[in-house]
Amino acid sequence: MSDLKLLLRPRGDFKPFRFYSEEEIKQRRNQRIALGLLMVAIVIAGSSLYSYYVSFFEKTRLAEVHTLSFPIVSKIDGKITKVFVQDAQDVKAGDALVQFDGQEIQKTLDERKAELDRSESQLAGGRASLLRLQKNLPTGGDAAKKKYDDGRAWYSRLMTKNRELRDRMNEASMQLKATLITAPSDGHISQKTADVGMITKPDQHLLDFVDSGRPWVVAQYTRAQLEKMKVGQSVDISVKGLGKTFTGKVETVPNIANTSESTNLSAVEKTINRIVKQDVLETVKIKFDEDSVKSDVNHLVNGSRAVVKVYIR
Repeated sequence: MSDLKLLLRPRGDFKPFRFYSEEEIKQRRNQRIALGLLMVAIVIAGSSLYSYYVSFFEKTRLAEVHTLSFPIVSKIDGKITKVFVQDAQDVKAGDALVQFDGQEIQKTLDERKAELDRSESQLAGGRASLLRLQKNLPTGGDAAKKKYDDGRAWYSRLMTKNRELRDRMNEASMQLKATLITAPSDGHISQKTADVGMITKPDQHLLDFVDSGRPWVVAQYTRAQLEKMKVGQSVDISVKGLGKTFTGKVETVPNIANTSESTNLSAVEKTINRIVKQDVLETVKIKFDEDSVKSDVNHLVNGSRAVVKVYIR
C-alpha cells in the first residue's frame, strides 16, 4: 500500500525538457566559441610570457656545492678524553678540537728521555777518553794504537745507540703532541663523529673540517645553453635542504664555438649540431657572493645539490 502511495505522489518538482530556439542555439554556440578562443588566447599569452621570462636565464638542476673540506683523523691509538667543538662551530687556526689520554705516552717519553740523558753522559765521557788515548799515540807504540782503535769502535757504537735513542724519544714526543688535535686553519666543523670515551686507531675519522675559504658551485650545462654565458654574469643559487637562495657570479665558462650559426654549414649540419649541443654537458664554475653566504657559510655542506640560474640578459 505504501508503494502505491509513493507512485501516486504528485510530481511537483518535475521540470519538462526545454526546447531552444534556433537563435538561442546560435547564441550559445557563439558563446562556447568565444570562451574557447579566450582560453586559447590565455594559453598563448601565458606561454609567451613564460618564454619571455625564461629567456632571461639558463637554468640547471645538475649542480653541486663545493667547499675546501677535508676529514680530520686520529694519528694514534688512544682514548678520547675531551671534545672541544660541536657541529657548525667556527674555529680559529690552532684552536683545540680533540684531546686524547696522554698519560702512558708521557710516561714512555720520560723514560726514553732519561735513557737518552744517560747515553749523552756516556758519550761525553767517551770523547774525553778518546782525547787522552789520542795524546798517547806518539809515544805509546802499538799498544797505545790498539787502545785508541778499540776506543774509537766503542765510541762509534755508542753514537749509533745514541741516535736510535734520540729517534725513539722524538717518536714519543710526536705521539704526545698528537694527543691534542688542533684546527689547521680558520674554518668551521661541518660534522663531528668523535665522542668522549671513544677508543680510536690511526686514521680513524673524527671530524669534518671546512676551511674558511669561500665555497663555490660546479654546474653542468649543455653546449646550447653555454652559447650566451660569459664570466661575470649574475647567478641565483638555491641550495637543497637549506630553503634559501643565494647570489653569485659566473667564474669560469668553457669556450664553446657557436658552430650551429655558421653560414658555411648546411641546414642538416646545423640541425645535427643543435641536437648534439642539447646532449653534451660542460662544467661551469660559479662563486658565491661573499655577503650572500656570510651568515650561512657553516651550513653549506660539500656535495649539496643545488638549482642554478645564470642570468644571460
